[in-house]
Amino acid sequence: KAAAAALPSVQAVVDRVDAERWFATMSNLAAFNRNSFSPNLSSARDWVLANFDAAGLSTSSFPFTLANITSCSPTPAPINISNPIGFKLGETAPEEWVVVGAHYDSRNVGRCDGSAAPQPGANDNASGCAGVIELARVFAEVSTARSVLFMCFSGEEQGLWGSRRYVESLQASGEIAKVKHMINLDMLGFDAGGPLDARVETNAAHAVLLAEYSAAAATYAPELNIITSNNTTAGSDHWHFLSAGIPSVFTWENGASIYPHYHKETDVPANMTNARALAGAIIKMDAAMLAQKAGLANLFDSGFE
Repeated sequence: KAAAAALPSVQAVVDRVDAERWFATMSNLAAFNRNSFSPNLSSARDWVLANFDAAGLSTSSFPFTLANITSCSPTPAPINISNPIGFKLGETAPEEWVVVGAHYDSRNVGRCDGSAAPQPGANDNASGCAGVIELARVFAEVSTARSVLFMCFSGEEQGLWGSRRYVESLQASGEIAKVKHMINLDMLGFDAGGPLDARVETNAAHAVLLAEYSAAAATYAPELNIITSNNTTAGSDHWHFLSAGIPSVFTWENGASIYPHYHKETDVPANMTNARALAGAIIKMDAAMLAQKAGLANLFDSGFE
């Protein structure tokens, strides 16, 4: 898609994306065993919350119980886990929300109860959660019209439970009407070579978003070769937002099947080929879309320049 003229206000935000900083964040998160049944998951949650707090966000956690896991042997007991959240209050439309999410739990198919097996999950999905943290940093001093919820979900690897329970809670409280857009980041960091491929997915009801994201990539991350689909599947945390009628988009590398270390103990930062280039470009595209969907206001407040 032909690039449009970049808006200076949006370009100023996109220019704040730091791929090296993202890589360091991803690498630190990959040092935790983040299986949802691992006792170390709470340490990873607290680390994510500390990064949200450092970005100037109001922090909280959404708790839920993960149970009914029948495909795992040995079957683990139910466990109480949570989604860390960083909240940025909107300036003029604070009751309208944009959710920026990614799961922070990981999986090793060799052992699914969080014991006796490394589960670094660098690409899947320390990369996406680090992308959420990077976007929180990028927007730290940028006023937005709408409020933004930066969230890392748990229980994704066991069936999208963190996002499901969160959406269900919004439906029960009536707050689901506040959510106007959702951006999901999952597996940002492996490039198989050749064009720098990235996928943008949604469903048929929101297919118009594909052109918007393609245009944002062409203008603010032209190194990306965007592959679009309006037939997304229940493979990541955007799914339950879409099911609730929320315009939602899944942004990621060109599919999980291209990554030879998927759900293995070898999913470590060193095996993420061309990670900085690919993830940095995807995050730039998402930053441009977040600027559009949240609405920029008073861009140069708080010594932004």
